[in-house]
Amino acid sequence: MSVIRPLLSIALFSLAACGSSEAPPRPKDVSSSQVVVASQAPEGYDTCVAVFQRQRECTSDYIPTLVDARVRADVPAGIAAKDKADGREALIQLAMTEWQSDSTDEAIAQMCQKITNDGTAGVPELITQAEACLSESECAPFSACAVDIVASRWGR
Repeated sequence: MSVIRPLLSIALFSLAACGSSEAPPRPKDVSSSQVVVASQAPEGYDTCVAVFQRQRECTSDYIPTLVDARVRADVPAGIAAKDKADGREALIQLAMTEWQSDSTDEAIAQMCQKITNDGTAGVPELITQAEACLSESECAPFSACAVDIVASRWGR
């Protein structure tokens, strides 16, 4: 089993718990002037998607930053030994390969739907942190910020 796949999954699960508390507007039914109850995205869904899309845009900074943090913390257990045995570049390349499928629009949508439906999306401090990360205009500071959020969730 890969050490990187759990690494990315934990990163996705941890960071996706962040989200906006704004609900999407409900459209009006033009034929009857009644409000149509649309299926609404769960709280935090849009922010979750935005964070993952930004991670994808910043892949060349985000993945090495995440791998570095994982190796330093040895989370998941054994990744530091794998780093010593195989080298950092090998871990980063493996993560990049797995990230290709983990960062598709469909994978992001499924992950954010699952996470924001589990009742943890409304944690105010995570929302604030995610919004701060998204406000970073450059990939390096965004990636460091996003990885800090992930790292703060390890062990929970």
